[in-house]
Amino acid sequence: MKDGLAAVFAALSDGRVHSGAALAGRCGLSRSAVWRAVQRLRGLGLDISARQGRGYQLDQAIELLSATTISRALSSGAATYCRALEIRFAVSSTNTVLLQRLAAGAARGQTLLAEYQAEGRGRRGRVWLSPPGAGLCLSLGWRFRQRPAAPGRLSLYAGLAVAEALAALDVRGLALKWPNDILLDGRKLGGILIETRAGAGGALDCVIGAGVNYRLPAKTRAGIGQAAADIYHHAGPGFTRNQIAAAVLNRLFALLDLIERGQDGELLERWRRYDGYQGRRVALHAGRAGLEGIVAGVNDEGALLLRTGAGVRAFAAGEVSLKETLVESEFPAAPGTGRQGGP
Repeated sequence: MKDGLAAVFAALSDGRVHSGAALAGRCGLSRSAVWRAVQRLRGLGLDISARQGRGYQLDQAIELLSATTISRALSSGAATYCRALEIRFAVSSTNTVLLQRLAAGAARGQTLLAEYQAEGRGRRGRVWLSPPGAGLCLSLGWRFRQRPAAPGRLSLYAGLAVAEALAALDVRGLALKWPNDILLDGRKLGGILIETRAGAGGALDCVIGAGVNYRLPAKTRAGIGQAAADIYHHAGPGFTRNQIAAAVLNRLFALLDLIERGQDGELLERWRRYDGYQGRRVALHAGRAGLEGIVAGVNDEGALLLRTGAGVRAFAAGEVSLKETLVESEFPAAPGTGRQGGP
């Protein structure tokens, strides 16, 4: 993305009417370049009106992400670990950028946020749709000096960090869906994408990507293809994206510290308290195989436990979709797989 696009976005973010001439002067662009930038921003999903004889106006004000604001809200522990915190208007993918930095030898604790991702990704190669300023696109780069005992739990732990950060801001109706979704009143609010690369001497480079919907335009909701939720329409404008970003980073850095010190034993139990699919009938798709059963929680490795007529099986990867509520007596309960708590 060219700098002019970011400048026009920033100028329009206050939600006021700006003439083409004023935008051109402020952004150091020609009038035609301003017009082209507005068209491109519209193409990215922003609702910008053109008022005859007056100028351009964004349909709603957007609080820009601020590294200064976020840094000031970090806990002392998070501030110690956070080696760099950068905000960009647009990147291909925040995860991709940080993976490249770690591969080039960058110190752990790199944090990158973007107003827009041109190639934002979810699990299984899906596209993450979010217009500029509509959500939180955040990645944290970390180097584990020794490979964690159960890497499969990292996605669960990261989802837990987001859920607990939002709960601390008094967002209600939160739940987690194995392995990487954050739900709000049963609809998808956000997701986690963990990407790793083995390093020398048993080290593990890890990038934790988190996407959270803050205020989605109606046309974006329609294009997502599944029931989606956002913070603004659920909880109102009581807190900002910068507050959410700081709260999430505080939880993520605290979580990483526990893992590094081998004191993460309670995190899985905390995740189970948010498990939104415990005891519910689902369809599981793992590779080309598919089957139905009742979710019996997760095991100590972070694998999904699915109870079927043939007993309980563990799945380290896959995707689940809700079928119906549980009829508890349908299958016999397996020892140690009973309900651990709810959202």
